[in-house]
Amino acid sequence: MIVVNLQQLGPVPHRFCSAEELACVLETAEEILSGTETDAMTEILIEWETALTWDSISADPVTEEWYYRALLVTCIRGLRGEMRPNFYTIPQRD
Repeated sequence: MIVVNLQQLGPVPHRFCSAEELACVLETAEEILSGTETDAMTEILIEWETALTWDSISADPVTEEWYYRALLVTCIRGLRGEMRPNFYTIPQRD
């Protein structure tokens, strides 16, 4: 199990993810980056981050969609060398 801290985008609980889920996020992020110009991607990231932050401080709890988009933003920022994702692994016991 991998625990991801997404509090750079809002005051939310950490997200527990599987390696498979994060691999899917990585694949999606790579596809988005390969098909989007750098300046356009910068604009998109700013819009997504702003929306995520506002959603995180609303009265309603964040959704799975919020977490997926936050993971995607964090992954894209990481691939662009702009931010290092904050996560740690909890080893599974057999």
